[in-house]
Amino acid sequence: MAVYKETLNGVKVKIHNVDHLPPHCHAYIDNKDVRINLLTLEVMNPPPLSVPPKINKAIRKEQEVMLEAWDEVKIIPRGGNPGDW
Repeated sequence: MAVYKETLNGVKVKIHNVDHLPPHCHAYIDNKDVRINLLTLEVMNPPPLSVPPKINKAIRKEQEVMLEAWDEVKIIPRGGNPGDW
């Protein structure tokens, strides 16, 4: 499940309803799950992959909405497993 699910400039972007800190989204770019920090908009993994400028711009535009959606996420404690929730 997702608390946020949109297609931004042709890229699927999700925020899962159960996840870990820091606040981030999952952007599916070239069949890769790229995690993007919602506070800094930096790629968390897999480095050194960068986000195409048109996607970065779309995420920046949606950043406030996405951070509001993050408030609905059930946070997994460090070392926890999403399957346990």
